[in-house]
Formats: sequence, structure tokens, C-alpha cells
Amino acid sequence: MRSPTPNYTVVAELALPDFEAERTFLRVEGQFVARKLEELGRGRSLAADFGNWLTKSPPYKDWDHYGHELVRYEHRLAKHEQEIAAGLIPIKLVVRNDTNVSDRSIHIRIEVISGAINKTKKAPKRPQRIDLEEPTHWWRIFSSGGFWRSGVRITGHRIEAKFSRLSAHDAAYVVNDPTYIELTPETYMTYELRSHRLVEVQRGEVPVYEHD
Repeated sequence: MRSPTPNYTVVAELALPDFEAERTFLRVEGQFVARKLEELGRGRSLAADFGNWLTKSPPYKDWDHYGHELVRYEHRLAKHEQEIAAGLIPIKLVVRNDTNVSDRSIHIRIEVISGAINKTKKAPKRPQRIDLEEPTHWWRIFSSGGFWRSGVRITGHRIEAKFSRLSAHDAAYVVNDPTYIELTPETYMTYELRSHRLVEVQRGEVPVYEHD
């Protein structure tokens, strides 16, 4: 008896930043930094700096630097918004196993036709708050469930990756970060997928969200 054969869907999710939320963050955070600088500026002294060091509280110069980082982030965000308006679109590519059959050794290749991948483009990130430690996500290390992504390769017109496995009705991003596509009215994307359980190579078209 032949083993059940899986079936896959490959889609592109639009991954636009929430620019309004980021502008709100910048306004609120800027006001907070201004208050901290005013507060620390009133009592600046060697004794106060030593007290900050003992309590591991960030000193005046660190808050001042963080304030300048917020301004730089604001400028990068404005430029990013202009680039998206001009047709540089962030998407996240998703591979979904639509059946009750688990699979392994899944190799996905996506081609961008009449468009291009900007493989060096990254979304601007908020500067790290100086009074907060970056969390260590140990749960990511112990909760992979046997899933690993490898062989990621991105060129100007192609993205490739290999998944160790996809359980029944499971899904995974081809790459975790958004991929930036330079769209034209003629742009479309195709995929080719191989796996351990697939009898034949699965091919199809990836839906592309048009940019108004």
C-alpha cells in the first residue's frame, strides 16, 4: 500500500511595519528620555554618578546617547516608509503542510519573475532600552520539535531553504525575517518543492500582494 502523499501551499504574507505605532513609540519614549535627562541633569555630580554605578542605573551620558539613537531610528523609519511607498515590499513566505501526513527533508525554491529580491535590505529596529536587559529565549532552544531550517540561500531572484520536517497541518517561514521584493506590475512568484514523501515535484505560483 502506497504511503499517503502530502500536499503543500506556499503563500506570501504582507509584512508591512505599523508606522503609526512606531511614531507613537518614538513620541512617548522621547518624552520619557527628556524627563530622565532633566532629572539626572539637576543632580549631576561625581557622587551621583558613583551612586548610579553602584545601583547599575544608567548615567546621564547613556540616556543622552539613547535619545540620539531614537532620533536616528526615526530618520531610518521615515526613509523606510518612503521606500515601501516606492514599491519595495516586505513579505514573509510561508510553506504549509495541508494534509494529515508528516513529512521530512522538505526543499523549497522560490523564483521572483519580472521583479527582484533586495537581499541586503533589513527593516529598521528600535534601539535597545538601556535600562532593560535583552531577554534570553531559552524556550526556543528546547521547543523546536525536531524542526530545523538549513541551506538558506538568497539571490537577486531566488530563495531556497530546506526544512528538516513539517508535521501534519504545520507551517514554517522560509526565512524568519521579511524578504524585500522590488515589485513591478508584471511581478509574480513561482515555487518548486521536493520532500521525502512527495512522489513528484510540486510546483505552483505564489500569490503576490499588489502594491497600490
